[in-house]
Amino acid sequence: MADRALISPVMLPDGVSGPSPVKALLAPVHLATSGRFPKGGVNLLFQVQPKAVPKGMTPFVATLTPQGTWQPVASTYDSTTGIVRAHVTHFSIWGVFSFIGDAIKTVAKGAFHAVFGSIKVTDPAPTCSNSNGLTVSIRPSNGIIEACAQNTTSNSVTLKLRSFLAFPIDVIPPSGTQISATPPGSIFAQIGGWLNKVSTGQSTRTLAAAGSEADLSFPLAAGSSATVGTELDNIAYLAGIIEAGVNVLTIMASKLGGTAKFTLQAIPEGQCASEISQATSSTSLVSIKTLSNLTQAGIDCAEELADFGVSGIAAAIFGGVVSLIESALQTGFLAAMTIAGGLNGTSDIVTVSRAQGPEVGAFAGSWSHHGAALTINSDGSFHVSARSYVTCPGLPQYDPSIPSPPGVPCENPFDSDAAQSGGAITAVNGSTVSGDYTTTNDQPDWPLGSTTFALYSQYDEILETWPSGSSLAWCGPNAPTTPPSDELACGA
Repeated sequence: MADRALISPVMLPDGVSGPSPVKALLAPVHLATSGRFPKGGVNLLFQVQPKAVPKGMTPFVATLTPQGTWQPVASTYDSTTGIVRAHVTHFSIWGVFSFIGDAIKTVAKGAFHAVFGSIKVTDPAPTCSNSNGLTVSIRPSNGIIEACAQNTTSNSVTLKLRSFLAFPIDVIPPSGTQISATPPGSIFAQIGGWLNKVSTGQSTRTLAAAGSEADLSFPLAAGSSATVGTELDNIAYLAGIIEAGVNVLTIMASKLGGTAKFTLQAIPEGQCASEISQATSSTSLVSIKTLSNLTQAGIDCAEELADFGVSGIAAAIFGGVVSLIESALQTGFLAAMTIAGGLNGTSDIVTVSRAQGPEVGAFAGSWSHHGAALTINSDGSFHVSARSYVTCPGLPQYDPSIPSPPGVPCENPFDSDAAQSGGAITAVNGSTVSGDYTTTNDQPDWPLGSTTFALYSQYDEILETWPSGSSLAWCGPNAPTTPPSDELACGA
């Protein structure tokens, strides 16, 4: 019968089989009437052996639906007489059930493990490319956070960070930051976004789950630094508890015939919003003092977010078991944090710095070549705007018989901004400097990678040379009208 499915083992969120949290106290009975069913309904009374009721649990009455699932109804229990009473509006197959405290703890611990994992994760550290001139420091240096940085443009960086402590972290970025978590779009990330908005009024912070990577892109000029904070704070813990609560409710609801749907928009509404506001009145680290209130608020919010589609299921689930779920989650967190190095949350500061640009001296300024312009800034960054000489289709000057080189942007005739590239000078050696192109939209003509500039001050010219051996002359405003050599010809 369907009660066999009800009491069969469950699959926990971490992939391990666990005991069913539900126990049948009586064999289900099929009730029927030969006449008309009373309009106002009837009271059903079942008597169970009080000794058979799991300690601390309250039995409830449930009916077998045509779909083969059990639907609880509001019930009362007299522990002295063993009478379980429920008011019903129809006869069908009815049974008496109870949750099992130890099994609920197992489900809750499984949900905790699915969210928080083991004490530390073993995922690889983030990797970066093109990190010239960038340094990253982390304090305290305890191995919990790993990070690297790479150049995005000559004046912006992308910082990649990952927490190896298997708990969620709240990432506090510098202003003007674009931040993303990998993998994106998880229910955890969505919960975190709502929590930050409710508790702080804005969603500038981003929660990263254990084992996920947070990538932050922000401006960083030469000779400057920026700091990123990572905390296991109240918001991070609360998001984890809500997700764990969602997992617990999903498992328990499935045993009672409900398919849980969770409406995250409920976070900023009703009692959930009020509890979050009080529990996260400060974005301080998690502590023993705040743990109980946070856990209770998280479980309450998980209940409020849940829509089981069948009335009575939520009440049956939460009748006398909430404290067990909260206790299991708190116990798991405290045990893990003790091993991790303390009973409070963690706080790490990641600092990324860009080295002061080299003294480019006479190289700084505006330079030109036929159809192209080069600007070298005093901080060593440089930018090139150039024609591509590839006409866009649809223009009167377009000739379809002339093939367009792959990877080269098309342009309107005499549009000098079609090709854009840039980078930074990294080393100075007398009258020669070396650098790297870090951005380009015209790889064939202005390739990413290294380049050198040689200064010919007597001619007010620069000769740029690439590793391929090709070169290009750049002329200053005082360059001679007649080039001193073919190599130093800048064109008309």
